[in-house]
Amino acid sequence: MPHTYVASYHHCIFSTKDRQKLLAKELRPDVSRAMQLIKGGSSHWLRNEKIKKFGWQEGFAAFSVSTSQLSKTIEYIDGQEEHHKKVDFKTEYLEFLKKNNVEYDPRYVFD
Repeated sequence: MPHTYVASYHHCIFSTKDRQKLLAKELRPDVSRAMQLIKGGSSHWLRNEKIKKFGWQEGFAAFSVSTSQLSKTIEYIDGQEEHHKKVDFKTEYLEFLKKNNVEYDPRYVFD
């Protein structure tokens, strides 16, 4: 096989520190830059430009997403605000870990 082809998508999950509701709807398009800058750069940018007391939680989870599930995953991310009115972050985070067979110690998932 003379060529290499890769389609690699990841769904990364992290929350604001103490799951504070700091990210107003109008900031979200700007915060989509967060994965480019990864948490450190994005929190620095937010603290300097938008929200003085901003911080991400420690740690994160990341899951690979198959190309066949990409549109469903994007739809889920776009609808998170409504979704999290029904299912809280902690419950869903644990569901993602279990569904993806990630071993974890419940004592250390949320500090």
